[in-house]
Amino acid sequence: MNIKKLQLEAIFNMLKSTDGALSFKDARVRDQILKPLSEQLKTYFDDREKIYKAFCIKKEDGTPDLKNGNQYQFETKKLDEINKELLTLSEEEVDLYVTDDVAKFREIMLKSEYKPKVGESELIESVIE
Repeated sequence: MNIKKLQLEAIFNMLKSTDGALSFKDARVRDQILKPLSEQLKTYFDDREKIYKAFCIKKEDGTPDLKNGNQYQFETKKLDEINKELLTLSEEEVDLYVTDDVAKFREIMLKSEYKPKVGESELIESVIE
């Protein structure tokens, strides 16, 4: 099953919130999906971090000039270019390992008690459908 990288975090959070709501068999199916999903999510976050570091304002020594110790700062004229790179990254697709039974995956997703953040509902619904 191919999904966009933008959907990774919402799906991961949704699957994680099924703890206690699944039978042991369904929990094993979920766990088979969660491990590779978490690795793909980490790679996505790492790639996004690389984009931030490449375009951020830097100190004289070449390290990022972080605001409040943890917030990247960018020149206004580079924002379009940064957003273009982030959009390209988020639209890339990854193969989400799902057992042969895609219907079982959807059933597990529907048992989640996860409350989606703003904008996540559409991302999750597109995967479930």
